Amino acid sequence: MNTTGSITMSIRELDRLRMIHAVAERQLKPDCAVKAARRAVALIRERYVDFGPTLACEKLRECQYLP
Repeated sequence: MNTTGSITMSIRELDRLRMIHAVAERQLKPDCAVKAARRAVALIRERYVDFGPTLACEKLRECQYLP
C-alpha cells in the first residue's frame, strides 16, 4: 500500500515520535528515554520555568543537558 499525504502534529507529539523511533531503531533504550525526559522536565521546572518550549529546549542543548 502506497499512500501519500500529510498529518498535523504538535511539537510534543513530534518529540514523542522521535523517541519512539529511536527506541524502535535500537538507538535508545526505553529506560534511557524515560530518564532523559524526566531529567529534562526537572531541569526546566528548576531553572527555565519562565521559558517557552523552544527556548527551553535550546537552552538545555546549549548547556549540554540534552544531546
